[in-house]
Amino acid sequence: MTKNILLFILLIFIPWCFAYTVTQADPRPNVLLITLDTTRSDHLSCYGYERKTTPNIDRLAEDSVLFKNAVSVIPLTGPSHLSIMTGLHPGSHQVFANAVPVSKKFATMAEILRKDGYETGAFVSVWLVNPSIGFDQGFDFFSGIKELKEQGADDSDMPNERRRISRPRGREAIRSGDETVDIALNWLEKNRGRKFFAWVHLYDPHSPYAPPDEYGKIYNPDYQEYLNSIRNPDFEREAFADHPDPVNPGGNKPADRPQKSLSRLFENLLGIESEYKLPGRYTPELVNQMIAAYDAEILFMDEQVERIFRFLIENGIYENTIIIIAGDHGEILYENKNYFGHHKYLYNGSLNIPLIMKFPDVAPKTVEETITNVDILPTLLDSLEITNKMEMDGISFFPLISENIRISTPDHRIYVTHSGKLRAPTKSGKKPVPAIARKIRRNVNTVKIKRKIITAVLRVYRRFYGKRRWQIDRHFTRFAVVKGDWKLIKSRMSSKKKDIEYELYNISNDPGELHDLSSEEEEIVSELKLLLKKYIKQKRKPIIPEQLLEKSEDEKKEELKSLKSLGYM
Repeated sequence: MTKNILLFILLIFIPWCFAYTVTQADPRPNVLLITLDTTRSDHLSCYGYERKTTPNIDRLAEDSVLFKNAVSVIPLTGPSHLSIMTGLHPGSHQVFANAVPVSKKFATMAEILRKDGYETGAFVSVWLVNPSIGFDQGFDFFSGIKELKEQGADDSDMPNERRRISRPRGREAIRSGDETVDIALNWLEKNRGRKFFAWVHLYDPHSPYAPPDEYGKIYNPDYQEYLNSIRNPDFEREAFADHPDPVNPGGNKPADRPQKSLSRLFENLLGIESEYKLPGRYTPELVNQMIAAYDAEILFMDEQVERIFRFLIENGIYENTIIIIAGDHGEILYENKNYFGHHKYLYNGSLNIPLIMKFPDVAPKTVEETITNVDILPTLLDSLEITNKMEMDGISFFPLISENIRISTPDHRIYVTHSGKLRAPTKSGKKPVPAIARKIRRNVNTVKIKRKIITAVLRVYRRFYGKRRWQIDRHFTRFAVVKGDWKLIKSRMSSKKKDIEYELYNISNDPGELHDLSSEEEEIVSELKLLLKKYIKQKRKPIIPEQLLEKSEDEKKEELKSLKSLGYM
């Protein structure tokens, strides 16, 4: 009897002791990456913003390394996240726009950490970083957006005001931060006894700026009035589609104007400009209200981040967890080109991002040196003493932040973006051909013959694609180079390759980039042009993502529909 009791006790306690031993035996830190979509650094209170938008991230910053001058190499969600995950510039990984599939050629942060024994989980809030595009590489568990659609969820139970005012896009497009964090916490609870890498992506600050009521009223007592203003479908199409302001587009260049739609056809035919038809849409009051709503979205997101911090603290794993808070890109808030959005331009508002890293046994500090999102992965791997054979464009900042060892940083940096479909070039200063005329001309031509020719060309092109040079200037419409205090922006203004414009800014004296000095500083323009030319002319072998050939026509149509709903087309 005594032996049986002893055996019973051993059977109960041995597994428990074994589990405890495994938990304590591995001294390596956990890794938590939280990416904040559409979040510009100067709207976080820990970066000096006047509103207390991020009280919880502020407290983390007090224990962490805060990078004061962190910059995204591209202001687009998908390409920027891939740069974070691979340490590669978009010119290297060749994901030049949202929804472009990810190649399996490159090792990702999740793949490297899983190979090193980490349990890996991802929790994203928009389909642009979904498994269908290839962002699930290396993850044991991936909570994307598509699965919610498969569960039969619809818009009727969506609590976020964003979904009631935005274009019909359903849950296959986005979900709010509280939902994403709910799923992440459930996974963390199950894996808290293991060494884990968790990626949590929050999308809330992205347009349309419509936080829950209790948050929207904090910075704007007339929040309901603001919501009523932006519920107009025509206003929403113009203001929240990542296009410039139709009332005051900030210049007469057609490339700066929003895409024309059928509802505005008569404006073109009659020669009526929208500033006469729709006066005063962007009043100073409304601009301030939109910025207040954007700030409230950040405050809401900050509270979701706090829920994750609280879990780590309550479970005793906060101290031994590397925490990285990083923006994927910023947001221009009407200060440039009278524009709300990010992907069209390479101004500081769309590129400057928050970057905060907490490492065990590394003292808190503020780093003034410029760092980009391609430097995140090399820095993380260096801190974990993980060697990786894959070449990366980024460099490790860990020697600088851990031991104050001076590191060699590039003397200039390149930034790129894909701003969408370019307009047709104009000739002799004439206005572009009206849309209706272009449509008639296309229909008059023999469409079937054109299709056959295009199909044949594409077949040959795909067959020999791997042997050709990837022409970076055909995929990115804007380039910027920053060297010292100077920033040169090169913009292709139409589908004509030589229709180029340059802008030059002294970002030290003019951080808002309001005074173009390209006509006054010709020598500096020439010097920076050479750097851009050298970068563009680099030989790059094309990468064919496997998923590109696997997608059906229905899947491609669905992606285009979702991209339009999010304002990227």
